[in-house]
Amino acid sequence: MNKKLSRLLQPGLGWDFAAMGLFALLSAVREQYALAAVEAGITLLLLIFYLIRKAARKRELQAFIRSTADVLDEGRSDNPFPMMMVRMGDNEVIWTNDEFEEISGFKENMMEQDITEVLPGFSMDWLVSNKREYPYDLTLGTRRYRVYGNTVRAGETLLALLYFADLTELYQIRDEYIRSRPVVSIILIDNYDELTKSMTEGGISAMN
Repeated sequence: MNKKLSRLLQPGLGWDFAAMGLFALLSAVREQYALAAVEAGITLLLLIFYLIRKAARKRELQAFIRSTADVLDEGRSDNPFPMMMVRMGDNEVIWTNDEFEEISGFKENMMEQDITEVLPGFSMDWLVSNKREYPYDLTLGTRRYRVYGNTVRAGETLLALLYFADLTELYQIRDEYIRSRPVVSIILIDNYDELTKSMTEGGISAMN
């Protein structure tokens, strides 16, 4: 299973195509137009093939993740949690389920974005530190979520799977409890007469 997942997560070749394009440009600058045309044509054909294969690989990856209960524990169709899979290292979002798309507005055509573009201010440091719970609550729209996560290794690629638990009502109760707690203070006065001798009767009464 992990071998197949690793194959589907092969890194992109953007820099390779940039280098090929640069060679074609250098050939043109040296007035080797025939060579430049051949290099540009080959680069263009390979780029088209790569983009087609990349789109197919993305669809295959998403289908594989959805159907693999061992990776996602999503064998049950009634799993209520919004979920997201992120590639550790570059923090690139590679998969989300329908529930996450519903709460966040994220779409499949928005894949290959950094997680901070999807969840501004979100950090993956807690998973790097082998923790399984994000230390803060996360707000999406009008709802507040607790984020849990674990990691799975696919070949040399480390993936993070994030679960979003809607705890809005619980957080509201917690906040109301914090706001409703009494505040108690103790004021020690060293010399009452010294404190009040320059005060008016109204000021003394208000202080008392």
